[in-house]
Amino acid sequence: AEYGGDLNELKLFIGETGLEDPDKMKSLKEWINIWDAKGAKIDGITAKVNLVYYEDQAKQNDCKAAYETLLDKLAATGKLIRLANFDIKYVDADNLNVTTVKITDEQRQKLADFNAYAIKAYMTKIPQDKQAGIIKSSLVDGSDPVGLWTKNAKTNDWLRNATYKAWCEALSGK
Repeated sequence: AEYGGDLNELKLFIGETGLEDPDKMKSLKEWINIWDAKGAKIDGITAKVNLVYYEDQAKQNDCKAAYETLLDKLAATGKLIRLANFDIKYVDADNLNVTTVKITDEQRQKLADFNAYAIKAYMTKIPQDKQAGIIKSSLVDGSDPVGLWTKNAKTNDWLRNATYKAWCEALSGK
């Protein structure tokens, strides 16, 4: 207020990892209720989300179900919801992480499709007036293919990859 800001526009978020664990989510809700009751204004939750795309279909189905359950529980809080550290790794049929240098175009497309699914699930399950955004932590590929840009080893140029397109389309509602 002393610098001309509007206190009503200030938003306080609580950030937490591991909210897929039902006990941790229950504890977070209880603490938010305690803080709210004592006059603190907790506006939102920043859930740190790191997902995995599994070639093993059973594991992939479990991953999707856990993610959707997390989104449902977050939506049920009635708070603003932001997803942070949002990255998705790729695990092959042998249960090994696929690195950037070894990922095939087909695997990259599967990874991109799962990114689009995860974004659309957030946009569907979290009410629009409670969506506070998604924070993509890795914009470029490192050792894991989790970025939106890939470095061309021959030219050293940065290239948009399939995940970049998937993010753009999912965020635009396509």
